[in-house]
Amino acid sequence: MKKEYIKHAWSVLCQNSSTDQTSNTLSLFNIFEEMTIDLSIDFDKQLVNKEYTVLAIPFQLVSLWNRSTIYNEELVGDVKVVLKDPNNNIVQEFAYKLTIPADKRRMRFSFNMNGIKINLNKGGDYLFEVSVKGPDQIDFQRVAEIPLYVAINKPKS
Repeated sequence: MKKEYIKHAWSVLCQNSSTDQTSNTLSLFNIFEEMTIDLSIDFDKQLVNKEYTVLAIPFQLVSLWNRSTIYNEELVGDVKVVLKDPNNNIVQEFAYKLTIPADKRRMRFSFNMNGIKINLNKGGDYLFEVSVKGPDQIDFQRVAEIPLYVAINKPKS
């Protein structure tokens, strides 16, 4: 029987977040669902000709993780985030260790990213896939998909 350790509740892409120290409430700012890149303004043409360009847009992937059934012990897992382009090609991969202390029922985690790799010739649906793996699991299990629509405004010829 498969043993569940850590359950994914939700994930959101946003520009930044803040946790109130007194109440522990979380505020998310400027949630990303869509991004428009305007190439008609002063944009380096060499960047447009590359397959992928890293745009220096800082953002966060904020997730809430819960315990499944095991209480009274620290839970540790590996989390992998994969960004896929509209053709389902892997563009970027990120990873982090997730630890839920023994005295906590859930854990919020904010993963900061300083840029995103985009094909400036191809807009469409980019997808962040979030997967988790417990200490006794061999494979990662996909637990969430967060879409990001990228619109490319090209200069008029």
